[in-house]
Amino acid sequence: MNSPIHPGSILSDRYRLVRELGHGGFGRTYLAEDTNRFRELCVLKQFAPKVQTPDALQKAEELFAREAGVLYQLQHPQIPRFRELFRVKNGNNEYLFLVQDYAEGQSYRELLTARKSQGLCFNEAEVTQLLIQLLPVLEYIHAKGVIHRDISPENLILRHSDQLPVLIDFGGVKQVAAKVSSQLNPKAANAPVTLLGKSGYAPNEQMQMGIVSPRSDLYALAATCLVLLTDREPQSLMHPDTLQWNWHSQVINISPYLSALLDHMLAELPGDRPANARAVLEVLNSYPVPNPVTTRPLTPPPVTPATASRSPYAARNITTTATVLSKFSLRKIFLVGFLLASIGGVGLWARNAWINTRTGGSGLHQTLISPEEKLRQQRLHDRRLSLSIDNYFFINLVNQQFYAQNPDLKGRQLTDKPSDAQFRAQWDAIAAASFDKLETISDRARRQMGNYTQADLSSWQATLAQYNISSLALNDLTDARFRHLFGFSPLDRFDNAVAFLKHPFSQVWQAIASDLVSTIPHRVEKIEFALNTYSKQVSGTLTPGTGKIFTASLGQSQRLQVDLQASPSGTTELSMYLQDRGRSSLLADSPKTSWSAILPETGIYQFVVVNNSREPISYQFKIAAK
Repeated sequence: MNSPIHPGSILSDRYRLVRELGHGGFGRTYLAEDTNRFRELCVLKQFAPKVQTPDALQKAEELFAREAGVLYQLQHPQIPRFRELFRVKNGNNEYLFLVQDYAEGQSYRELLTARKSQGLCFNEAEVTQLLIQLLPVLEYIHAKGVIHRDISPENLILRHSDQLPVLIDFGGVKQVAAKVSSQLNPKAANAPVTLLGKSGYAPNEQMQMGIVSPRSDLYALAATCLVLLTDREPQSLMHPDTLQWNWHSQVINISPYLSALLDHMLAELPGDRPANARAVLEVLNSYPVPNPVTTRPLTPPPVTPATASRSPYAARNITTTATVLSKFSLRKIFLVGFLLASIGGVGLWARNAWINTRTGGSGLHQTLISPEEKLRQQRLHDRRLSLSIDNYFFINLVNQQFYAQNPDLKGRQLTDKPSDAQFRAQWDAIAAASFDKLETISDRARRQMGNYTQADLSSWQATLAQYNISSLALNDLTDARFRHLFGFSPLDRFDNAVAFLKHPFSQVWQAIASDLVSTIPHRVEKIEFALNTYSKQVSGTLTPGTGKIFTASLGQSQRLQVDLQASPSGTTELSMYLQDRGRSSLLADSPKTSWSAILPETGIYQFVVVNNSREPISYQFKIAAK
């Protein structure tokens, strides 16, 4: 190995090294500050080929950039983004560095070590949560043609900022490095191909022949789950003679559902494993949620203020969010970036054991439940499947509503006893009413509930920008639709965005927003004044819970006068925004029918009218600017 570069050194006139994170056969990895981005932390991966001639290094750079280029195309909030490739001269040698985002948190290996010191391991609920939150990431990279190759507890980070698992250290980077080194070093031309992956975690076809596919990543993920459940390495969970998996006796309190799924993912032949990550998710969604009595939440050390101030995620943590909320109302959720803290997956709430009957479970004495109730439960189960609603998300949604209505029951499981029949009936009624509301959302948006992320927000903002619409205007339309369905807006029930994020309602809100974005051209009308005129009136109707956005290009110092008339009166709200990358509103959720002011600057102004009544309304909207 070449000597490490000293902390404090600045590379490429930009990256100040903080410390070395580790080293391996292809170079060293450093934590650095990006001085061009307010000292944001990032990771530098050094690639040090053994051949150091200028021609060889140039060739290495070309090969590496071409072979690793697909990794730069990965844009997912749970994958550190690859930023750039640059060359640095250090003494008589030159090196290539790969720059990527830094995920601040603890690895699952570190979390497991902390558990071991307390005589604990991960439990089924936590492993299920990990699967639910990580499988969409694998589905994403596999769709891009990328195989991770090296999934293990060391390469999964529980990120401090949002408590989501982050997938790091792609084996593909190492594979590229190995390929480049072999091409640069003639002596290695006939050497055996370097096969990557950790013994016990990677399947046989990968370790012995270098064959990888989405199924090999699923195998490694299942092996990782077993390690978390047992605190034992894969080799010790296999029969010493046959090398077949022999782990069941080492795991207590695991359901037959998860046990069967892990066995399926760990099948020796690739063709005997699930075809892809989506197939595993669908199986998980058909299973009952683990009993929360055994659930122990992850408890990584808190981020210190000093660390948070330097973290690339600092602007997204809870403290900063609360500060922003003191300046903006909760309904301007997009401005505080609440989608960065994805609810994606399972918030394991107070799950009731008796719900197993709704998903085919057998953990209850069902003879205590009447045939009428069994039929009611089966109908709920069938309806959920027909609507393609995520099982974990839906149970969370109904549980939250049920316990809000019955605070004295919070923390207690419902039983199958006759004494709880009235509560089971209430839960079922809430579930049925929730289905009625959720079926008004499109199939596409409904299937995504439980998995909305920052990537969705970025996509929506790009679409809105095409029509000169800000996220503020979208929030107005989303709030109106949400209020129409559930009878309240987020402001009515939640003190701040952080509290809203912890509730499954936030995923419903985002599903509604997704539908609105897909139909935004039909919800926007551009107002243009005829030649030598300074005013215009438009009219129309709005069904309950809907809205309309009007845009107009106006100039600084113009006097603007707007008048809104609706029938019946007192049923609308009016908001006004300037499309300037997220500035606060000029008028927000106002019952006013008239408004006048001198405009502060030139730009595209947005006027949002929403119908808050339970009946359709007719409106006339007049705008004058001189």
